[in-house]
Amino acid sequence: MPVYYMTCTGFLKSSHTVIFPRFFHIALCLISFSCSGVLYASPEINIVGLNSEQEGNVRAYLSLSKEPCDAPQWQIKHLFQESPTQVQQALRALGYYQPKIEKSLVWSEGCWQVSLDIDKGDPVLISVLDIQISGEGGEQDFFATLLQKNSIKLDDIVHHGKYEQLKKDLEALAEAKGYFDHYFESKRLAVDRNTHKAEIHLHLQTGRRYYISRIDIEKNRLETSFTGKFLKVNAGQAYDRSAVVLSHKLLDSAGYFKNIQLKYAQEEAEDYYAPLPLNVNQPVAFL
Repeated sequence: MPVYYMTCTGFLKSSHTVIFPRFFHIALCLISFSCSGVLYASPEINIVGLNSEQEGNVRAYLSLSKEPCDAPQWQIKHLFQESPTQVQQALRALGYYQPKIEKSLVWSEGCWQVSLDIDKGDPVLISVLDIQISGEGGEQDFFATLLQKNSIKLDDIVHHGKYEQLKKDLEALAEAKGYFDHYFESKRLAVDRNTHKAEIHLHLQTGRRYYISRIDIEKNRLETSFTGKFLKVNAGQAYDRSAVVLSHKLLDSAGYFKNIQLKYAQEEAEDYYAPLPLNVNQPVAFL
């Protein structure tokens, strides 16, 4: 029987009989849609007046960004009315507190389009940058190094994301270095919209540092002295998570142990000293 081949311009007749597998027919169906020139409409949100970071943050805040063409008109109109508030929230996070926004909404070819013309206004600048580390950790070099690398500078445009990240970094470092009782005596970002100035106050109280009272190595077929060769921590040392993690990696890569558990027992601390238990299953047999 003759076979007709489908192309983007029509069908070609063949004098040969060809049997196509089922998946090939599916592929031809997909090709037919491409050849037809039919394009599915998609929503458009056009934003002018912002740089790429600002535009990306605005789009992340806009509820409209998640809506398809076939969303109910009442819903699109409702979210459209809310869009200026969401734009303000997005720009406030990047230091622009008084934007001016012109907006429009139209339906065209079965879908909706939104245009946002944004004048972000004057930025809020950091006039006071007050970061303090007190307590036993106040003189430690690792806190000083963190603050030197801190990207927040005096007279910079205030950036809420950087402020939140600095708080997290300070707390994470305190935790990693054994200052488990740390807390912020002050954590405040204050903005004066009239003067376009901001003050940042972060006062971290580290509290006392915790130490390793002893290393409890579970008895197994290998000598304790042999197991201890893979540990980069000693009794009497200040707790340092990086040293504990390194010890765990060395034990794991040695090939003698399995199901390794090496975790500081802070809940057993007495006068800021707590044990560091090492538990493993039976060691892997020597070959």
